[in-house]
Amino acid sequence: MAREQVDLAHARELTSLERDRLKQLLERLPVGVVVEQEKGIAFVNSAFLRMVDLDETGFKNQAIRDLVAPEHREKLLDPGCRSSHGAQGVELELLRANGSRLWVGCRVHHVVWAEKPATVWVFADISERKAAEAQREAIFQLFSQGPVVLFRWRPAPERSVSFVTDNVRAWGFEPEQLMAYPRSFHELVHPEDRERVQEEARRFFSQGANSWSHEYRIVCLDGKIRWVLDRTVVLRDGQGRVIGFDGYLLDISELHETRRILEEERLRYAAALEATGEVVYDWNVRTGEITWSRAVLKSFGLTPEEMGGIVEWTERIHPEDRERVTRVLAESLASGAPFEAEYRFARANGSYAHVFDRGIVEKDQAGKAVRMVGAMADLTGLKKMEEQLRLSQRLEALGQLAGGVAHDFNNLLTAMMGTVDLMERKLPANDPLLQDLESLRQSAQRAATLTRQLLAFARRQVIELQPLDLNKHLEASLQMFRRLLPETVRLDFIPARQLGTIMADPGQLDQILVNLLVNARDAMPNGGTVTIETENVLINGEYVRQHPWAKQGRYVLLTVSDTGVGMDEATRQRIFEPFFTTKEPGKGTGLGLSTVYGIVKQHDGMIHVYSEPGRGTSFKIYFPVVERRAVEVGPKVEGPVVGGSERILLVEDEEVVRQVLAESLAALGYEVLTAADGEEALQLLEERSFAVDLVVSDVVMPRMGGWELYQKVQEKAPHVCFLFSTGYSENAVHVDFKKKEGVFLITKPYGLDSLARKVREILDQKKEGKI
Repeated sequence: MAREQVDLAHARELTSLERDRLKQLLERLPVGVVVEQEKGIAFVNSAFLRMVDLDETGFKNQAIRDLVAPEHREKLLDPGCRSSHGAQGVELELLRANGSRLWVGCRVHHVVWAEKPATVWVFADISERKAAEAQREAIFQLFSQGPVVLFRWRPAPERSVSFVTDNVRAWGFEPEQLMAYPRSFHELVHPEDRERVQEEARRFFSQGANSWSHEYRIVCLDGKIRWVLDRTVVLRDGQGRVIGFDGYLLDISELHETRRILEEERLRYAAALEATGEVVYDWNVRTGEITWSRAVLKSFGLTPEEMGGIVEWTERIHPEDRERVTRVLAESLASGAPFEAEYRFARANGSYAHVFDRGIVEKDQAGKAVRMVGAMADLTGLKKMEEQLRLSQRLEALGQLAGGVAHDFNNLLTAMMGTVDLMERKLPANDPLLQDLESLRQSAQRAATLTRQLLAFARRQVIELQPLDLNKHLEASLQMFRRLLPETVRLDFIPARQLGTIMADPGQLDQILVNLLVNARDAMPNGGTVTIETENVLINGEYVRQHPWAKQGRYVLLTVSDTGVGMDEATRQRIFEPFFTTKEPGKGTGLGLSTVYGIVKQHDGMIHVYSEPGRGTSFKIYFPVVERRAVEVGPKVEGPVVGGSERILLVEDEEVVRQVLAESLAALGYEVLTAADGEEALQLLEERSFAVDLVVSDVVMPRMGGWELYQKVQEKAPHVCFLFSTGYSENAVHVDFKKKEGVFLITKPYGLDSLARKVREILDQKKEGKI
C-alpha cells in the first residue's frame, strides 16, 4: 500500500494539463483508483477496471457504493476509511461483472478534480492474503475441532506460549491463560517427565533435527494426568535463526491405557505360560525359523537363540525317536491335523527330557502349511513318578510275599526254638546232646534274623519309636561301626549342629547303619572312605517337583557315602528288591538294602540313592523332625525266668507251636488251657465263666482271629488280659492294640524264656492293680 500513498493535497490547484499528467500517473499505479464526484464516477484507472472486470462505459450513472458488496457498504462510512490523512483503511469486497467478488483494501482521499470537490478511492487487491488467511482459519478450525492441540512457543530462555488452539479447553485451560507471559510451555509437562523431555529436545536439536516426536504426560488444570504424543517442528527465519517451535500434541491417554492393559495381559499370559512350564513355539514352515518362549532355558538349559530353527530342533530329538517324530510331523503338515508326539529331547547338559509336543497347523489360501504354533510339555517329572510308582508297586508286591513267607517261617522257628529249650531243660548238664542243641539254636536264630529282615522289608516288623537325637545315637555306636570295617577303610562322622529330634527305634537305626556299612565295605575291596553325615533339611514344593519321590516338610538327613565302585542305573533301580544282589554266590543274601528300605518306610521316612560307576555311592535317608525332646534309654536288663500257678488260655492254630508253648508254660507251674482258633477259645471261656488270668493268642487264625476274639471277650469279661503272639505289627495287628489297656504284644520267633518273662510281667502288673 506504500505506493498508494499518493499525496493529492494540492490537486485543487491542478490545471487541465496537470490533470492529464495525473491521469497518466494514476494509470501506471498497480492499485485501483476511482475518482468520484457528486454526479458520479469521473475517473477509473485500468487497474480498477481489471479488478471489477468492467470497461469505462460500465460506470455511467453509478456510484462507488454500487460496486461494493451490500454487506460491506457501511464500511464506506467508516471513519478509518474516510480519514483525511489516509492513515487507516478498511477491507471489503467489490462486485465483479462475472458475479464473483474481490477482496480489497480501501482508502479514501478528498480532493478537487476539475475544479470540483471529489473523492478519490484507492483499492489494493488483497485477495491472496485473504485466501491465505481463510486457509489458515480453516486449518485453525480443523485443529480446534480435532484431537490435536497446536502450540507455538518462543525459544529459550522464556519458552512462553505465543499461540494455542481453542481445543486446549479440553484440558481445562483457556488459550489466554496459556499465552499469559511469562508462563512457560514446559510448566504443562508432568514434573517427573520434564527433565527427560527437555533432555530429549536438547539432544534432537543438537543433532540438527528440524522435527522430532516423543511421549510424555501433561498436568491439566484440574490436576488430571493426560498422556500426549508431541510432534515438535522448529521454526526459523530467512537467515536460519530459530524464532520458535510448533508443537502438535495428540492426546493418547486412551491409547496409553490400552497399551498398559495389553502389556498386563501379555505379562499375565507370559506368567501363565511360565507357570505351566510348557515351552511355546511359533514355527515359520516356509523359512524354518522358530520363535521360542523363555521357558526353554528352564526346561532344557538353552536360550531361544540356541534352540535355533527346525534343523536344530530335529537334531536334538533322540536318535531312536527322530524318524517317528519327523514322519508324524510331515503327516500333520500334509493333512492339517494337529501334530502330537511324545519323544525324548536333548538338554544343554546332554541328558534327555521326556516331552509331549502338540502343535496346530495354519495353512494359506492354497492349502499349504505355512505356520505351526504349539507347546512342548516336559514330562520328565511325570515319567519319574510313573517309574517310582512302578518300583513302589513292585516292592509292595514283593513285600507282601516276603511278609507272608516270614510269618509262616516264624511259626516254624517258634516251634523249633521252643523244642530246643524244652530238650535243654530235660537233659542233664553234661549231656553231649546239649552241644548239638546249641548249634540248632544258633541256626534257628540266624533263620530268625533272616525273617526279621524279610519283615523289615515288608514293613511288618514290630518297632518301638521314641524321641531320639540321631547325633548322640551315632556317636555311641561309632566304635561298633568301626569294627565292621577293615583297616583299609576310613570312617568319618560329620554331625550337624542343633540337629532336630526324630522318632526312631534305636535298634532299627543300628540295623540301617550296619547294612549300609557292610554294603559300603564290599564296594571298596581296595579300601577307601565311608562318611556318615547328619543335617537339618527343609524340603519345599520346588524340590518335590524336581524329585517326585520326596515329600514336603522338615527332616533330619542321614547320609552314608562311600568312595567305592558305584553302580549303574539298571542296578540302582533294583537294589531295594529282596534277594537281589550283585555279589558272588554265598557272599550275600540280597536282603540288606531291602531291610533298610523297609525300616525307613516304617519310620515314615524317605530314602534315595545317588551313584555312578566308578564314583561311589551315597544313601540319603530322611527322618521327619518332631517337636519333642530326645530321651536316653539304657540297656535293658533281663531278669530270671519265674513261673506261677495262674490259669492261662493258649490260642494257636499251628499244632506244633501250640504243643511246645503249652508244655513250656506248664513246666513253669501254670495251669494251661489250649484252643486251635478263636471260636474254640470263646466256647471254652464261656464254659468256664471266663475264669482265666491271661489269654495268649495268635493274631491270624482260621474261623476267628485274635482281634475278633478279644472284642467278644471284652463284651462279657473286660477284666481278661490278652498277650498277642505274632510276627506282624502294622498290617496284621490291629492299630487299636497298643491303645487298649490290658493288651500286650510279643513277636515271633521267640524263645521260651522270652515268653515266660513276658507272661510273668503281665500277671505281676495285674496282681499289683496296674492293669
